[in-house]
Amino acid sequence: MNRASVIFTLLLLLMPPLWAQTGLKSSSASKPQIMVLAVFHLVAKKDMFTQKQGDTLTDKRQREIEQVVERLTAFHPTKIAVEHGDDGKLNERYQQYLSDKYVLTADETDQYAFRLGKKLGLSRIDSIYYPVSFDPDEAEAYAHAHGQKPVWDAAFDRGRKLIGQLDEVLAHGTMLEALRFMNSEEAIDLNASMYLVLDRIGGSNEYPGADAVSQWVREQSAYLCQPHALDYLT
Repeated sequence: MNRASVIFTLLLLLMPPLWAQTGLKSSSASKPQIMVLAVFHLVAKKDMFTQKQGDTLTDKRQREIEQVVERLTAFHPTKIAVEHGDDGKLNERYQQYLSDKYVLTADETDQYAFRLGKKLGLSRIDSIYYPVSFDPDEAEAYAHAHGQKPVWDAAFDRGRKLIGQLDEVLAHGTMLEALRFMNSEEAIDLNASMYLVLDRIGGSNEYPGADAVSQWVREQSAYLCQPHALDYLT
């Protein structure tokens, strides 16, 4: 069974170099600024962990999402890239939205990227995608068979704790506060620590924990090799 892990959409916002905003002359050291924003799925996915944000199309949540977009607008991004597997259909929908012929769905790409792009007058939304999967079944089987179940439980307790804290923010706070939490050092460290603990499952000549984690890291790293990602980074 192929089980996806906690996956967050990456929203990349490319800002012009500081010299372009201030009128100063450029130098070889001048580079665009890039904001990487982790955005949790707004529509339920087949992930190991899913938060309970409820219906994001309610008037309350829509006002909160508009507040997030207003805050992101302040960075004056000149490009937006999202984790999306079909660039053609993505921009086909986006062009329809620019022409007021498309009604936004609850999907996070629609709610954040499309809204922000239209507000900024951008003609397209870039996509950065690489097919990823996370399948720790062999690690789970090994842990149960070799007395390492406490390690397995400790790893995924971290994921459950992360989602539990996100649920708490969503229950009593706003979408802006939820995104602030998901992009905080506390949440990032908690998410990453799950893999560091899972990596310990194994022994002798079998290392299913390390195998699962290394495959996940390799596939995630492949995002940086995508054409649009290279354009952003260089």
